[in-house]
Amino acid sequence: MDSSKVTSHKLQAKSFREKIRIYSELTLFPFVIFTLPFALAGAALAQYSINGRLIPSITNIFWIILAVVSARNAGMAVNRLLDKDIDGKNPRTKERALVKGVIRDNEVIIFTVFSLVLFILSAWMLNPLCLYLSPIPIALILVYSSAKRWTWLNHFLLGAILFWAPVGGWIAVKGEWNLSAMVMGLAVFFWTSGFDIIYDREDIEFYRTHGLHSIPELLGEKKSQIIAFGLHIISISLLLYLAKIYSFRNIYFIGILTLGVLVIYGHIATQKTEILRTNKTFFLINALTATGFLFITLSDLIIR
Repeated sequence: MDSSKVTSHKLQAKSFREKIRIYSELTLFPFVIFTLPFALAGAALAQYSINGRLIPSITNIFWIILAVVSARNAGMAVNRLLDKDIDGKNPRTKERALVKGVIRDNEVIIFTVFSLVLFILSAWMLNPLCLYLSPIPIALILVYSSAKRWTWLNHFLLGAILFWAPVGGWIAVKGEWNLSAMVMGLAVFFWTSGFDIIYDREDIEFYRTHGLHSIPELLGEKKSQIIAFGLHIISISLLLYLAKIYSFRNIYFIGILTLGVLVIYGHIATQKTEILRTNKTFFLINALTATGFLFITLSDLIIR
């Protein structure tokens, strides 16, 4: 084989792998673990309410996963695109690929449109109600991406976006609303809002300097930590309330209490810790909470 062709093939392969890495960084793809378990838990509970099974059809699972991933990818891409000027001024974010020109604006726009098309397609393939409701999370994604410029309520907009993870998972299987889906959605709403407040403490001074808004910028580090703690307590309480709705047994109750203890420990342990380490701790707790809730829910249903 011509050595020049081999070299060209290797360069193309390397370029493709690099593109994957860049888009993974753009969307923070591994963090889909914060959202997907809640959607799958909602789907599992809906399936169980229909026929006592835990696992929806493979087709449903495929479209649910694609809907979650595509919606999240679109949200992250829009956020990075609209925040490009801000990220370029922030020492924490100035090395991002879009800021440095490693990836172009028009590429991100195309990626965003493609992701939104996939999301709408997924909703359409699931059932009519999913399709009818799909504009709501899309609108929330677009509004949230600019919200920090005009309101400190942006944390709750992010919570409202992730509210649709368990609710969407339920509707995808059942095709209708349900109290338990709403309770799960509200639990994720409060959890996400609190987590975003903690995350934004890292940029308090930058926000104040550049006229951006957040609860930490408005109230300071200590008060915002208290608010986040309160939101997380509400979230855990709502997850415990699900035990009453579904008549969950001790394994669920003990599991959720364990997650609650983990959350409380996280808040206490990080009060006197530097913010960067605090955020890393809560990233881990967030991932454990999402995956833990799915595992706990499935375990309780399996042993019945």
